[in-house]
Amino acid sequence: MKFIKSDAYFTGILLIAAGFFIIFLPDLLSALLYIAGIAIIVFSVAKLIGGQRASADISKTVGEVLVGIAVLALPKLLSVGVPIIIGLCLLISGIGRLLRLLEIRKYGSVKAASVIASAVLIVLGLLFILMPGRMSHSFINIAGILFIAAGIAVILFSNRKNKNKSSYDDSVINVDGYSVRDDDYKRLR
Repeated sequence: MKFIKSDAYFTGILLIAAGFFIIFLPDLLSALLYIAGIAIIVFSVAKLIGGQRASADISKTVGEVLVGIAVLALPKLLSVGVPIIIGLCLLISGIGRLLRLLEIRKYGSVKAASVIASAVLIVLGLLFILMPGRMSHSFINIAGILFIAAGIAVILFSNRKNKNKSSYDDSVINVDGYSVRDDDYKRLR
């Protein structure tokens, strides 16, 4: 039981630490990706030049260099490409909902909350498409806050679960809520 408790604490602390790193050091991930990309390229070329690979393995080296270039491009893709994709998804979803609501309106009333939710999706989609840099920064901050909240929840849930388990005794059976009829007792004899 202590292992589970310490594992939950460790997980919670890691989630909280990751949240703080995401919020306060957002460029750390980009720096790590740049370092990893450069390392992949340098080591694959060094293996080829150093003679650790046969000349027939040049295609493997080219593949590794392309992977290194992709890892180098990943921070830009994450900061610009992902928000645009999210924006397109939100925009399409909002427009689709709005069109369905207009179709439903022909047959009855439509709730104002549904129309507002569709409009919010459309506006958020446009914001993600028109301002991908700012929206990705906001998205990263929200993700960091969610990581911190998840870490705190894991720790609190672990404490609550352990308190409930500590008052539970397997050797005692609670029979206060059960009644036995005399007929059953006589019949079983």
